[in-house]
Amino acid sequence: MADSEISKVNILIVDDRADGLLALEAVLTSPEYRLIQASSGQDALSCLLQYECAVILLDVQMPGMDGFETARRIRENENWKDLPIIFLTAINKEIAHIYRGYECGAVDYLFKPFDPAILRTKVAVFVDLFRKNRQIRQQSQLLRREMAERMRAQKKILEIRDQEQKRIGQDLHDGLAQQLAGIAFVSKILQQKLTAEGYAEAEEAGEIMDLVRKAIYETKRIARGFYPIELEKHGLFPALQELAVNTQKQFLVSCECEFEDATQVFDLDLATHLYRISQEAVHNAIKHGKAKRIIIATARSNGHIVFSIRDDGLGFQSKDKDGMGIQTMNYRAKMIGAAFSIQRQESGGTLVSCRVEHEAAHLAKVG
Repeated sequence: MADSEISKVNILIVDDRADGLLALEAVLTSPEYRLIQASSGQDALSCLLQYECAVILLDVQMPGMDGFETARRIRENENWKDLPIIFLTAINKEIAHIYRGYECGAVDYLFKPFDPAILRTKVAVFVDLFRKNRQIRQQSQLLRREMAERMRAQKKILEIRDQEQKRIGQDLHDGLAQQLAGIAFVSKILQQKLTAEGYAEAEEAGEIMDLVRKAIYETKRIARGFYPIELEKHGLFPALQELAVNTQKQFLVSCECEFEDATQVFDLDLATHLYRISQEAVHNAIKHGKAKRIIIATARSNGHIVFSIRDDGLGFQSKDKDGMGIQTMNYRAKMIGAAFSIQRQESGGTLVSCRVEHEAAHLAKVG
């Protein structure tokens, strides 16, 4: 089909009289229009199932299903409820009939014989409106596709990031930590030999062994930060509890968990995103909010489960909303279909919340 045919706008003309259709065709024939003809109300409905029309020119007086009934049925269809209808009539010029036409959904009412220039002008207005609306719809569809592509790209980036963090965490835990453990073992053997042979350097060997043990502890702690082993082994809530304990030890702040009841999240992808959101929120509370007390909590609310992290820090500032950490938390929430919010509390500090549908969370009581 030629581009000129594709760009034509459909106009539905409905009249039970052949001379009426001929008159409309003579006035409206244009390279920009495709005139769809119907000789009855039922034919008009059939045509609308096949063609997307910009405007309908509808004769009032037709046998069987008249123009009023046709208009009423058109308005009952969700796809056609905003379709402009111009009523045409040669006899019913009384105010009551005109009001009835508008009540049936007409946007205009013209009397035969109509002025060709006026009819063309009115049709041109609705055609222009149709084209603008179609352009808006096309732009909206394009925007939705672009947003979907962006979401897919963001999801892929997050997946790659999580996989890389998992790999680094495993390498630290199973690689470097094990090598350090080997060094600690050798240091212990060396200390024992030096002690047995009475060398003063035995004490220094012991100090080396203690330093290596501390390095092992730090390596495992960092590894858990990259990838919490508890998350995969035992689920989200034990991992959050471990996060709270490690936060207290590392930063010397109060970090507690308040879970409404003993529940579990079985979806690992969902659990990972919720854990990372919590981890980022805790990190922000300490680094930017200078918080001394942090609470990681869950609660049920109207068919949802709400994950929240609140602190007593400096409070969220609007200028922080474009920060990478907040954007990442927001993206993760979108990935799991959750509602994310971050706000300053009236009592001070910041409240980060992530609201997930109960069914989507795959929650079930433990034990």
